[in-house]
This record gives sequence, C-alpha cells and structure tokens, in this order.
Amino acid sequence: MKICLDAGHYGNYNQSPANKEYYESKVMWKLMLLLKKYLEEYGFEVITTRSDQGQNLGVYERGKKAAGCALFLSLHSNAVAGGINNNIDYVTSYAAVNGSADAIAQRLVEKIAEVMGTKQPSRVEHRQGTRGDYYGVLRGATSVGVPGAILEHSFHTNEKMTQWLLKDENLDRLAREEAKVIAEYFGMQKPVSPPEEKRWYRIRKKWEDAASQVGAYENLQRAIKACPVGYAVFDWKGNVMYDHENLSAYPYVAKCTGNSVNVRKGPGTEYGNISAWPKLNKGNLVDVLGKEGSWYKVRIQGKYEGYVVEKYLWRV
Repeated sequence: MKICLDAGHYGNYNQSPANKEYYESKVMWKLMLLLKKYLEEYGFEVITTRSDQGQNLGVYERGKKAAGCALFLSLHSNAVAGGINNNIDYVTSYAAVNGSADAIAQRLVEKIAEVMGTKQPSRVEHRQGTRGDYYGVLRGATSVGVPGAILEHSFHTNEKMTQWLLKDENLDRLAREEAKVIAEYFGMQKPVSPPEEKRWYRIRKKWEDAASQVGAYENLQRAIKACPVGYAVFDWKGNVMYDHENLSAYPYVAKCTGNSVNVRKGPGTEYGNISAWPKLNKGNLVDVLGKEGSWYKVRIQGKYEGYVVEKYLWRV
C-alpha cells in the first residue's frame, strides 16, 4: 500500500500576518515528514513529491508523482483575504471533483478539527476548473488514476490556530491522528513491536547462525566490548551494529550538518531533548554508537548520550 504526500509549498512561502514566525511552507513540510513517519509505522510505503523543502516543482507534476499510489494528499494551512481574522478557523479539504477521495477526506477533516479544537464545522469541498479540477495537484493525481485531496489545516490568518501549529508537540499529535485515520480507512494495522525484554544486542558469527551466539546484552557498548574477533554484534532485527573484522562499523565519528538540531532522549520526535546537550550545531562532532530506524544514537564529548535524526549527521 503506497501513499503520496505533498507539502503544499516550498521555501519561505505564505508568512502568517498573525505570527511572523509562521510560514505555511515550513510548517507543512514538518507535518508531512511526521505523517510519513507514522504512516510507515503502519507498513505503508510513503513517497513525497519533493526531496527537500527548498525544491520547486509544478503543481500538475506534483500530482502526477502519485502514480501507482492508493492516495495523494497535499498539506496546507488556509488564509483569508485582508490579513488577520480570528473568527474563521474551520478545517477544509478540497477533494478531487470525481468524488474518489470524498470518504477519506471527510474522515480526515473531522479528525483534524477535533485535534486542533476548531470552533466552526469542518467541510469537504470540490472546485471545478475548465479542465477538471481547479487545483493542479488534484488534476495531476486524477490523471494517473489516484484519489487526491488537499487538506487545509485551519487558517494561518487566525492567531490561535497559527500558535497551535507552531508547537512541535501539536504537529506530532496531528500527524499521529491523521496516520491512524488513513490506516483505519485502508485496514492497515501497526506491526507488533518486539517486547522490550527481547531487545537484546546479540554476538554471533552470522545472524542466521544462532548456535554461534556467545552473548546477549541490553547495552550496545557492552556488547561491542565483549565482541571477539570473527564475530559481530547484531540488534534484535538482525542488523549489524558492529563487526570486529570491520572497524569502520559502529562506533564512528560524524559531523552535524545543521544548526539547532535536536538531541533527543529516544529515537523519535515524541521524546524530549536531553538536558545536558539539547542541541547540536553545524560542525559539531559526535560518536555514533548505533542506529534505530532513522535515528542515530550518539555520544557527545564522550559522556552525553542521545538520539539525532540521520539526515543531520555526516560520517567523517
């Protein structure tokens, strides 16, 4: 099951008149990445219309990127003309005029309105153009046979809604709930995670050779220290975390490629930042100790441990 996600705009686009920190393009990009993450936890394959937030691509072409997908969603926040208007806050979906996405769009806008606490009722609308859908992204998705919908996450011309969307914990909750709605619609369930007591780092010659196991540790560094020549350390999924014959495996030194990069207490945005060293900046060096999903476990200055998302670390 494949889903195509589109962050509605690129670069610094649609600055809120209610809060100069808010850009529709940036906030919806963050929401898209979170939604992608939580959909993947259900087992969906998720593709995005752009590879980075600064990349521009025509609206019709973005919609066509959904070829082969079960659903196309373009994420936005709405606006009213004339600047700040704190009386309008409803959640809207502009769904494809052929009606193919109406059912999932209705479920999503109702859930978004519930999570965001909007006062006005949510709605699903259709906008007809001279060549089908008025909106190019929907026209593009329809051209490749994919149900498509635009999701307007309330209004960034509403001060309260803008403040709400600027909080990371709110975006995280929103993404979780949207992913849940989509998963329920398609009948997808999260794979059961292995019990915590089974999350051991095992020392074996090969993962398939269970009889060669000489130890199992809850702590990765202890497993690495105990790993003899000819053996490797595997995580509970069979991934190689350290190979005694290949010292280029973990641990190694990496450089941070961004500024104000969060160092979290666990491998996910639901975890808070560590107190000792909550942020990394460009050029900071860390020891990479292992990997869990898309997160690296790191050690800073030889003593502070936390997790950093993989896209901000470059091996040196």
